[in-house]
Amino acid sequence: MSKLEDLEYADDSALLSHRLQDMRCKMENLDMAGEMEGVIINAEKTKRIKVVSAQGGGVGIGQQMIEEVDSFQYLGMRMLKFT
Repeated sequence: MSKLEDLEYADDSALLSHRLQDMRCKMENLDMAGEMEGVIINAEKTKRIKVVSAQGGGVGIGQQMIEEVDSFQYLGMRMLKFT
């Protein structure tokens, strides 16, 4: 049985996680790997959707927090928050 971990296509990525702590770790790792290759993640263009989570708090890139939204566009498809 395989499980979906993250979605990546060209310069678009969608990180998936069950726990807020795991998402923070993924963002930190992605940011560090990007820096090593000279890639800077634009925190203003980065969005997040929290689905069915009792955990509070945010996720950031460096010192800048990522905006939480109810929907976003990914590869021509509208991704919607559901509960």
